[in-house]
Amino acid sequence: MKYDIYFHNDLDGMASAAILFHFLKSREDKVLSFYPVDFFSVTRKKWAKLKFENPSAIVDFLHHPQAEIWFDHHPTTFIKPSWKKDFRHKKLNHWGVIYKSCARLIVESLKKDFNFRTPKYLKELTEWMDKVDGYYFKSIKESIDFKKPAVKLDLLISNFKLNNKIIAKIISTLSSSPLKNVLKIKELQPYLRRIEKEIKKSKKFYKTNIKVIKNVSFIDETQNEAISIRSLLYHLYPHTPYFIILHRERGGGKYAVTAGKNPWLKSINQAPIGEYLKKFNGGGHDKVGGAEFKTKNLALKASKEITQFLNNQYNKNNIKSKI
Repeated sequence: MKYDIYFHNDLDGMASAAILFHFLKSREDKVLSFYPVDFFSVTRKKWAKLKFENPSAIVDFLHHPQAEIWFDHHPTTFIKPSWKKDFRHKKLNHWGVIYKSCARLIVESLKKDFNFRTPKYLKELTEWMDKVDGYYFKSIKESIDFKKPAVKLDLLISNFKLNNKIIAKIISTLSSSPLKNVLKIKELQPYLRRIEKEIKKSKKFYKTNIKVIKNVSFIDETQNEAISIRSLLYHLYPHTPYFIILHRERGGGKYAVTAGKNPWLKSINQAPIGEYLKKFNGGGHDKVGGAEFKTKNLALKASKEITQFLNNQYNKNNIKSKI
């Protein structure tokens, strides 16, 4: 069969597409096109009305009942209650919020349903996706160790708007060889050189611009002329329970707000962040989520509301834990 693959436009989405691509090739299926999609650029309403031209696979993104293949691990994946009610797990159709990454969900599902043996280099890729997407690094230091191929590639993908041709080359390389080989792709070299130049500049911006509002670290990244390194929030303020980042989409698009829980504070009870952000037509996981806005003023207003919500949740949960 011939498929189009839709995937979340981040590193876990590309890794998930690569793993599925490898599996489909192993049974002599073909992929016609790769389509990156983003929670910021594709509204839930628009996604619900989408009509696929070809048999389609969706990984690490919103559920769609017309998809032949679908894997996702986001709690807010179902746009309509009826879609969630009608969904049934079956081969090549799985939803698993317990998984740290969608890549892990796919690898485990293929093993269970098809006894598929994942190559060593894809197992290594999956281990890194658990760290990067689930934020299960060994330490804060590891999360900003840019000598690690996965950390550097994640920084590149999250900062720069890549065209579909380059993205397809990344997926193809990930599907057939070790992760480190992606950094050898010719078209990525200008981005990698820029990253090396801007790391120090970005660190200085974070040190001088982070604001702490009770239990929330906030930063307006729209003023940052260097690359975004969001792990620095945890590095500079390791004891702040929550963070909020106001930023522009890759390529200078709409404004977006990302909110999350400090992953290093294991004792902090989780606020239902992804569920709360549905209020702003966003979504995500319990510990991290995002939403987009047409103007910066709207994004700032939402940031204040989210800050108040997180502070209230922290105080409420803290009181409960002491009773």
